[in-house]
Amino acid sequence: MMLLKTDIKQSIIQKFKNLFLPILIEQVFMMLIMNVNVFLISSVNDQAIALTGLTDQIIAIGQLLLGIVSLGSTILFLQNADKDHLDYIRKIFQQSLLLNGLLSLLIILVFAIFGRHLLQLINSPANLIETGNIYLQLLGWSLLPLGISSSVNALLRSYGKVRAAMYASILNTLIVVSGNAFVVYTHLLDNAVIGIGIATLIMRCLGVFISLLILKKYLPKIFELKWSFHLEDLKISSKILRLGIPSAMENVFYNISQLLITAGIASLGVVSLSSRIYTQTITAIIFTVSVAAGQSSQILIGKAIRKEDMDQGTATGRSTVKAFFSLSVILNVIIALLGPLLIQIFTEDEAIKQTVTILLWLSIFYDPFRASNEILIANLNVVGDVRYPVIVGVLTTYLFTVPVSLSLIYFFNQGLIAVWFVFIIDEALRAAIFYRRWTQKKWLLSSNLT
Repeated sequence: MMLLKTDIKQSIIQKFKNLFLPILIEQVFMMLIMNVNVFLISSVNDQAIALTGLTDQIIAIGQLLLGIVSLGSTILFLQNADKDHLDYIRKIFQQSLLLNGLLSLLIILVFAIFGRHLLQLINSPANLIETGNIYLQLLGWSLLPLGISSSVNALLRSYGKVRAAMYASILNTLIVVSGNAFVVYTHLLDNAVIGIGIATLIMRCLGVFISLLILKKYLPKIFELKWSFHLEDLKISSKILRLGIPSAMENVFYNISQLLITAGIASLGVVSLSSRIYTQTITAIIFTVSVAAGQSSQILIGKAIRKEDMDQGTATGRSTVKAFFSLSVILNVIIALLGPLLIQIFTEDEAIKQTVTILLWLSIFYDPFRASNEILIANLNVVGDVRYPVIVGVLTTYLFTVPVSLSLIYFFNQGLIAVWFVFIIDEALRAAIFYRRWTQKKWLLSSNLT
């Protein structure tokens, strides 16, 4: 009996590795390649990077809206990805494309009507408004192919085709960056920012074509879309939105809280703000690892759920959290030890160096809990328990983290290090709550599986 359990455990570990490594490679590659894209834009001039940075804040709102469809359809894909549900999977994919299209058109319409007002609202320089508006319209249209590519990748991952999803994602990103590089270095257009917008739109459309070809190769039966519409299909759209909206709102609330806290940190001066940015940049790899772990865990839990093996799903989620909590501690210790060398890459300012060094050591307590939360929330989402993480996140963030952080800054004259302690308590508290809910299977009471 013990031998059988050991064999099963080894099998799960091997399956996890097979899923985790391609997803991790994809995440790391995406992180690096996007930094290359920032470098390309910055090589035009400082105004270009400022303009695209401001416009990207507005585009991020559109991406969050499309994230509703992506998150909702991903959960349904993971719960139904087997041979017995091919027709249902086709309908989910069809409805996800339809919702992506409708949401994209709505976003495009809003950008067309209110684009200039939105740019003025975020204090864009007056001389950049016209160019910024054109760039915003172009990137708005590019959200449609981006949404379709996201649905394709979610479908591939749900069937365990993580290498195929990796190829699709990396190729899409490389194509966009190559297009931007071509525009920037050939000086094809006088206005490089508009050229980048046009290149992004064209290359993302090309990327959709590549993604669909990959889907046809790896999942040919699902690619055979039979485009039909019945009123019953609206129930699928309703499910996608019901699962996706809470998950997306969690990101919205988190981004707002970070904006408020960042404003407080900015009031402390350049040293504090720069120290936070450099610390987050140096430790970004740990969050990237946790995202890959969360996606891998979701796939295995989804398979267990389809077999109605809740115990196996729970055990997989629990083991993943424990393993990556430990891995995160080890990675953080290594990064903290290398901190003095890593910081020199970014700055020579002694005050910033000292602050970042302290924050890197404190991150040994911060990042493991943050990684655990990323994995636990991914696990809860895949079983359909999407509201609970949002409720807990909003309560802890807006009743504790934001008010305490801002109070320490504005009323008690404390600095960034004190705020970091608040971050640690927040992440640890949520990790404890989510871990208890997961291991005690309380998610069964509010998931869409019962």
